[in-house]
Amino acid sequence: AQWDEIDKTYQGKQFSYDNEGLVYEGRASQFQTYEARVELPHERASLGKNLEYSTDHVRKIKIQVEYLTNGAYNKDKDIRRKNTQEYNFVVANQNKLKVQ
Repeated sequence: AQWDEIDKTYQGKQFSYDNEGLVYEGRASQFQTYEARVELPHERASLGKNLEYSTDHVRKIKIQVEYLTNGAYNKDKDIRRKNTQEYNFVVANQNKLKVQ
């Protein structure tokens, strides 16, 4: 896939999951338990010493996963912060992978 297609599909999107990690679909027996938010910054990625890749080849992906209490955001900002985990990934576009 091309980066513009990935940006269009995922940038700024939110995804909801139930307590089993399955996609939340709003079924009667299903409860929204987690929300994942995706950010695709346009920053150079560095992998180890002296390995820098351009954003054409490798991109950073930031994902925040928040635990929701009974399917709702907690009103207390401190609890929301504690219930939120941030993950950073580096993803290569294998069609364009090349060391600069």
